[in-house]
Parts: sequence; structure tokens; C-alpha cells
Amino acid sequence: MKPEHKLHYIDALAALCELRLNDHLQQLKHPDLVIDRAGSEDFLEFSSEEFRMQPFYLAIKNPLKFSVRLGIRHIGSFLFAEGGIELMTDISDKTADLFPRHWTKVSYYIDRSWDGLGDERGGYWVA
Repeated sequence: MKPEHKLHYIDALAALCELRLNDHLQQLKHPDLVIDRAGSEDFLEFSSEEFRMQPFYLAIKNPLKFSVRLGIRHIGSFLFAEGGIELMTDISDKTADLFPRHWTKVSYYIDRSWDGLGDERGGYWVA
């Protein structure tokens, strides 16, 4: 992959991680402002463990977190196709390096989003 293409992937991942990180930090500062859509009366009847395992649960509970995770995963799919786990690791590390104070948190966002990506030939990303 050309170096300039790597930079585009890093920039895209950094933008998504920054959005997620800022949302997380806002929730820590102002927990009273967090909208818990999963706590609404309409939603409570669907709060079983089985329901929480459905992919749309997170989309309803926290649309921003869900969207960011999908975006990060989508980028991971492209990276795997271009250069496998090695390229994914390189881009993940370089993205996290842009957030020295929150390196672990950003790495976690990427790691969890990429869990299971890959195939038998090139290996799998395991969170």
C-alpha cells in the first residue's frame, strides 16, 4: 500500500476514534446528560439478554457508538483485504499513537471493532 493511502486510513480511523473518545469523555463529565434509550418504557419490554445480543440493540442504545464501531470495522475490512493482519496492526498502532494520553482507549476501540475480521488464509483479528 502506498504511504499516502496509509495516511488516509489513519486519518479516517483517527476521526472516528476522536468522535468516540469525545463522546466517552462527555459522558464521564456529565452522566446526567446521557440519553439511555434502552431505559425508556417502550424499550424495557425488550431488555432481555437475548434482545441485548441483537445487532440493533447498540444502535438503539447508543447510535453514535454503534456508527463509529461500524465505520472502524469497515476500514478494518479494507485494510485486511489490502495487507492482512500485519497492515491492520500497523495502521491501528499509528492511529493510536496520535492519541498519546488515550492510546489504550483508542486501541481498545479499534481492537473491539475489528474482532473476528479476517479469513483462514490470512488469519483472524482477535480482540
